[in-house]
Amino acid sequence: MSIRMAALFLWLMLFTVLVVSQAVADTSPQDGCRQLRVGVILPLSGPSAAVGAAFRNGIELGLSDHSAQGALALSFEDDGLEPRRSLAALAKLRIEGVDLVVSISSSTSNALAPVLERHGIPCIAVASDAQILRAHREAYLFWNHPEDEARVMFQELFKRGMRKVIRIATTDAWSLSIQEALRSLEAKGAQKVIVEEHEVAPDIRDFSTVISKMTMQRNAHATGVQMILLTPQLGLFARQLRAQGIHLPLFGFSSFADSTAQEDARGALTGSWYVNHVEPAQEFPARYRNRYPGASLYSAAHGYEIARLLTRIAPPRCGKGRFADQLEQALRSPGLFGLLRLDQKRRVRFPLEVYSIP
Repeated sequence: MSIRMAALFLWLMLFTVLVVSQAVADTSPQDGCRQLRVGVILPLSGPSAAVGAAFRNGIELGLSDHSAQGALALSFEDDGLEPRRSLAALAKLRIEGVDLVVSISSSTSNALAPVLERHGIPCIAVASDAQILRAHREAYLFWNHPEDEARVMFQELFKRGMRKVIRIATTDAWSLSIQEALRSLEAKGAQKVIVEEHEVAPDIRDFSTVISKMTMQRNAHATGVQMILLTPQLGLFARQLRAQGIHLPLFGFSSFADSTAQEDARGALTGSWYVNHVEPAQEFPARYRNRYPGASLYSAAHGYEIARLLTRIAPPRCGKGRFADQLEQALRSPGLFGLLRLDQKRRVRFPLEVYSIP
């Protein structure tokens, strides 16, 4: 082989290597950054399994629509919505070396927050309790803000002329955060509307004792029953309340949107109303039901949106910015809920509306 032919051969080999290397770079995390490893802790068993499954379905659908080009790896861990199991799931994820944790519910996120803080792992909590933010400096809330919910709730109560209300609420952190926001507004001058209050533990399913108290203490001027109950409780309480002859209007917050709760109510929630985030873009429910027939939609859109945001953030730490800056930048692109924003207290703010159950 002549020297010229050998040089040409070597040049062709070098060119091929460069082309292949560029092709690999185009489908791999850039600048040598490794994958963004995300651990998702959610209920896939127990009374709230339908919510966890919907959230996971939403993530899967989001990832199928928005490719991270190999820069994102997810692990799902079931906690049954029990804080002790959430901590066990986190211990497993820490061994895997996750960069970020996504959690569902205020109660489990509260358990996780101080441990995540100690180990410097950021967290996106699909939750509303501000205590999570106080326990973890890199936690971000991705649910309706209680102060916003309380404000819209009072506006709707006055619009409907409902001045005397009976409240039943669970002692779960989500419910307590909403109650705190409602009381805070009353303290700032909003007219007090609650004339009777009842509390139940999150695991209660038989409400006969509470309903008996409501019957005995029945206020003749009461105009409605505000229900701040978890989704596994909501429909059951409504059904038991109606069975005991109490037919006051029912209203509440986001748990009313869960189709499982509506099915459990067997018509007892018909005509009720609730405050919740704006509905996702119209095509999403149809696409979701087509792919996951019979599955709950509750929290699915949040799963989809978090997946979309993660594909925009991954791979991690390639730049010099903080995770908060990366999340804020990702939020600038509109998604299922339109444009969302991250406020100075690390809460993603959702616009709210009032809905009715036909």
